[in-house]
Amino acid sequence: MAPAASRGSSPALGARLRELRAEAGFDGKGVAALLGRQRSKISRLENGKQTAPPGDLDAWAAAVGRYPRPPT
Repeated sequence: MAPAASRGSSPALGARLRELRAEAGFDGKGVAALLGRQRSKISRLENGKQTAPPGDLDAWAAAVGRYPRPPT
């Protein structure tokens, strides 16, 4: 299996997701509930340990009031 970075996961992206979540006033549990995801998935995304597909990024941006998502 390829290393996480080559599969599209990114610590920088995860940090930005965490920043957006915090700015919106959510904790990990709250954003997980909004997205219908497990808290563990939110943690993996925010720590750059799991790939964030475009659909997840769009849902995240909408949940924290930043839709459409800003260009990266």
